[in-house]
Amino acid sequence: WQAVRVATAHGKVQSVTHNVQVPDLGLRHRKRDLNKRPMVAILRSEGVQVKKIRWNIQATTPPPVAARYLGVSLDSPVLM
Repeated sequence: WQAVRVATAHGKVQSVTHNVQVPDLGLRHRKRDLNKRPMVAILRSEGVQVKKIRWNIQATTPPPVAARYLGVSLDSPVLM
C-alpha cells in the first residue's frame, strides 16, 4: 500500500510525502483522514504504536514522484 500526500499553499505544492505500509494497515485508513491528518496521528488513532521517527534533512535530488508533484527536474536539489 502506498500513498502520496501533497501539501499546497497559495496554489503551489510545498511538500510531498510518500508513505509505504503493508496493505493490511494502509487499507484501514479513511480517505478523509488521509486528506487532513498527519500520518502519525492516523496510525496512533488506529492503535498502532509509533515509537520513533527518524528525520534526516538534506538538500539532494528528489525521487521521481516528488519531482513530478513539485514541478522540478530530477537534477534540481530539494530539501528532503
